[in-house]
Amino acid sequence: MRIRMLCVVFLSLASCGLSRAQDCAPLAGTKVFPDPPVHAMYFGHSVAVNDEFMVVGANRAPGPLGEEFAGEVYVYKRSGTGYILHQRLFAPNHQPHGGFGWCMDMDDETLVIGAPLAPGAGGEVYVYSLVDGNWQSRDILQAIDGFCCGTFGFSVAVEGELIAVASPGSHRIVNDSGAVHTFHRSGSS
Repeated sequence: MRIRMLCVVFLSLASCGLSRAQDCAPLAGTKVFPDPPVHAMYFGHSVAVNDEFMVVGANRAPGPLGEEFAGEVYVYKRSGTGYILHQRLFAPNHQPHGGFGWCMDMDDETLVIGAPLAPGAGGEVYVYSLVDGNWQSRDILQAIDGFCCGTFGFSVAVEGELIAVASPGSHRIVNDSGAVHTFHRSGSS
């Protein structure tokens, strides 16, 4: 029992970044929903936030032309203490069964979205840039060596000029031993 109580206090302090329990105020909450909602779209499968935006993946949502399980990402913009729907993103190539929105990460002006089920390429990652307040498609990343077996884009991370993409099913050396691909952004490409 004592260990559980210590963990709760530690997590509470860590979640607000403070050193004393009395300094930790409860956070105000808000809730967003897909619009329109679709049965089994998996809205909330992934989430990323920065100071201005919250992006929510729905990796089983139909594509804009009705493509089955193509995936969609909802972009919400901060408004006061809540969020309003700002933009809806789809994979530029509208891959059915691609899983667009499986995972995401963002920094101030770059949004990276994984689609590890994208057929043909063994998974893809889509890079978006913030241009005049809207997210615009900039690049599509694929496995560097082509050895991904459908999992490239299973998880992603972006920090500055570096984009890292996980491919846990990669079997370049040993079956399903996994790999992480790194990409360094340069200029406007």
